[in-house]
Amino acid sequence: MQVAESFHCAARRRVLFGIGAAGLALALQASALAQSDTLRVSALLQEGRLLLEETDTLEPDTHSLAEQGAALAAEEKALRAESQVLDAGIKEFNAALQQYNEDAKAHGDACPTESRDPAVVESCNARVADLRARGEKLEAERTDLIARKDSLNRRVAAFNASLKEYATRKQEHDSRVGLNERDVQEWLERVRDFFLSDDFKTASSGAGKPGACDDANVGSLGGQPRAQAMRQAQACLQALQAGAR
Repeated sequence: MQVAESFHCAARRRVLFGIGAAGLALALQASALAQSDTLRVSALLQEGRLLLEETDTLEPDTHSLAEQGAALAAEEKALRAESQVLDAGIKEFNAALQQYNEDAKAHGDACPTESRDPAVVESCNARVADLRARGEKLEAERTDLIARKDSLNRRVAAFNASLKEYATRKQEHDSRVGLNERDVQEWLERVRDFFLSDDFKTASSGAGKPGACDDANVGSLGGQPRAQAMRQAQACLQALQAGAR
């Protein structure tokens, strides 16, 4: 009877030991899951910080290039308008010069070198005076047009140099922005996948369901500008990390 009772106690201890082992296995499994979540949140958070830093670093140049582009566009518009006015002035000058040359030829044909007729002399002298005045005016206009054209050409050359420098900067900047936007988009997709997972629900519950992780914040990431979406996602990830400590 005593032997049987001892055997029964030993069997019960084995059963209890078996239950304890199962409980230990479950605890280890839960601990491994929590550690996995922690590592995932930490990795996403660190990568997000780096991407946000890069985004913030690129922003001043984006703003500066936008202002420079607008200024160059306005300058180009002004230079084109000035060029059109100058072209019209040159066209008008050439027409006036052609008329002057025709009138000068007509004067040479109509007025002899010498004449004893007072009326002819008076008429020819009046023509000469008119042609002289017009010639002086045309010469002044020609000088002014040449100066305006030289000035415009210098400013156009300076504008083209600025435009070339701007285009080079913008191309390089756009390339960096494009890579950043691609990386941010990939990061946001991975964050959204995590926010839709059961692991996120577990991590959020473990952190006390922080407000930064409610549906109003993490559920609206797709409709936000990238930088804003990143900051909202970062706020949730930071809350999860803080809650896991």
